[in-house]
Amino acid sequence: MNSTLKRNIIVALLCAGIAVTFSAAALTSKAFAATKKPAQTKISYTASKEESRLDVNWNKVSCSGYQIKVATNKKFTHNKRILILKGKSATQTTFTDLIRGKVYYIKVRAYKQKGKSRYYGKWSSVKKCWVFSYAGRVTTKPTCESGVKTYLDPSNGAVTGTKVIPMTHSHAIPKKTARRLTGKTTHTTGVCATCDQPFNYIRRTLADKSKVTFVAPKNTDANVTNPTVTNSDGYTYNYKLYYQNSTALDYTYPEYQAYLKAHGCSTCSLTTVLNATVPALADYTPDRVIEEVERTVFGTDAVNANMSKSLSKQMPVNLKGISTILTYYGVKNKYVYKYTAANAEKEITAHLKEGNPVIVTLPGKNNYAGGTHTMVMLGLDENGDVIMGDSLKQSSGKWGKDNRLVKFDTAKNGNVNTVSSIVKSFSAYSTSKSKVTKSMYYTKAKAGNIGYILVN
Repeated sequence: MNSTLKRNIIVALLCAGIAVTFSAAALTSKAFAATKKPAQTKISYTASKEESRLDVNWNKVSCSGYQIKVATNKKFTHNKRILILKGKSATQTTFTDLIRGKVYYIKVRAYKQKGKSRYYGKWSSVKKCWVFSYAGRVTTKPTCESGVKTYLDPSNGAVTGTKVIPMTHSHAIPKKTARRLTGKTTHTTGVCATCDQPFNYIRRTLADKSKVTFVAPKNTDANVTNPTVTNSDGYTYNYKLYYQNSTALDYTYPEYQAYLKAHGCSTCSLTTVLNATVPALADYTPDRVIEEVERTVFGTDAVNANMSKSLSKQMPVNLKGISTILTYYGVKNKYVYKYTAANAEKEITAHLKEGNPVIVTLPGKNNYAGGTHTMVMLGLDENGDVIMGDSLKQSSGKWGKDNRLVKFDTAKNGNVNTVSSIVKSFSAYSTSKSKVTKSMYYTKAKAGNIGYILVN
């Protein structure tokens, strides 16, 4: 073998050895990096309870810290904000000075630190949340006549013009017919001096001297009834109660009329609360909530899957779904599904006394409807009985002949609308170990549709 050939063989072997050495090093580096990457975390909670603020919570994993990213588009390129938090226990944060009225997308990932190197885990699933805005939230008392109101853009609070809005009733209580009860409550059933409609006026003075005022039509067959409740904080809920069986409403999406007639109590209750708490949704009708709100929050596939079934098998949105939608739009609420009857009665009573609504779903056998039924508890009268907002025009003796969409127990028939009676009705399907389904639509009594929602 000549010297040239030997030299070529040695060079080839050396090259091969070096190549193997580098390949092994590369594999070792990749394996090292892989072992240092933390597990994927999961966002457990998002909410916007205050203007321009966004709260985010996620599950803890073994790591050195977390990276949180928010933006106003799914690609995380518009109005992007990135935050790094050190420590595996740092599982919550609040973003401030966000664009109010905007939907923000959120994702989180964990990282491990090794010297100057940082190894990231996989991003969590993307969540989205509507950032709360006070813009357009009206606290002034309305009057009988239609009025011209300056319209505020909910996204930035800018004045965009004026529009004529039909206002609801909120006249002063006629002094000559008012009667005092225990010095704390005034209840008058009178006639509006402007439009001659009979109205119920209830004014409660709370222990801290704050007042709750309730005003509602005494008897009406209208397809939309407009009660108002001014709570102890001075905020006025301008409710719209929709008759779910109506075909006379100016539906934007008439294809949902049959669904609403058969299953619409949940959507109507949800719409009533959204109208009163989210300025951008103040004019939404129940069908529009299905088409636009549910699709935005749940996704088009979920809504299509439900609506593609036969009418008898279509399911209404459940309490978990209602709570999820309210949270998405920045409405503070608490869905309670683990409770005792005594605690529920105490908590609901205190909430209603403050003038804030409670949403409940009653089981198939109850004193208030022929089947499973969702309603909004609007407040309490001077006797401590529930004033109920309903989507059905029931005129049975349980409620008294003067009741339609707003229910008073004028007949005092067995005290059917006391808080105790209502809690007893839905507690029949509740246990302290109840679980909440993943579905946003009604499935069965113990899956996302028991308990109650406290709305603020």
